[in-house]
Amino acid sequence: TPETLAQLADHPYIVGMKMRGLVEVRDEVLGRAGRYHEVSDNLHVKEVLVEDDRRYIVCFNPDEAKKDRLDREATLEKIREKLSSGGVKRLIGNRGYRRYLKVGKGSAAIDPKRVEEDERYDGKYVLRTTTDPARFDGDGLLKPEALTARLEYVFVVCAIVYVASAGQEWQENEMRG
Repeated sequence: TPETLAQLADHPYIVGMKMRGLVEVRDEVLGRAGRYHEVSDNLHVKEVLVEDDRRYIVCFNPDEAKKDRLDREATLEKIREKLSSGGVKRLIGNRGYRRYLKVGKGSAAIDPKRVEEDERYDGKYVLRTTTDPARFDGDGLLKPEALTARLEYVFVVCAIVYVASAGQEWQENEMRG
């Protein structure tokens, strides 16, 4: 939430972002052209700066993209089966199916535009971070040891905020091991 990001503003953080529900991520971040840097066979990343103060890392996993495509194809096949048997009401009540449907009066059909829109998310996830861009070398941010250190730091910061908001006295040695 914006409130959480505001609380973390003075600390380095890495946060996973919703891709479909946040306009900035959906339109500006995912819509931005740019090359991906290959970190490993199943991880490609690109950096996107929005208004020079919000830094996003778009991650793409080709293996996950293939899985997403196959899952969507299976879902669309189920929808076709249910449409042919007249089960429109059950389709509309199912969020997973409704995502791909165009609904009219008493009828429903697969909407190719919605299917195409869903394809753009295949294998992707978006991170927002405040880490120093000069330290971003295409993969340094996302190496497991770097992520672990940053996540441990963020956990400690969040614990401090939580403890402070609960009115308890903070003991740093209680958190660091």
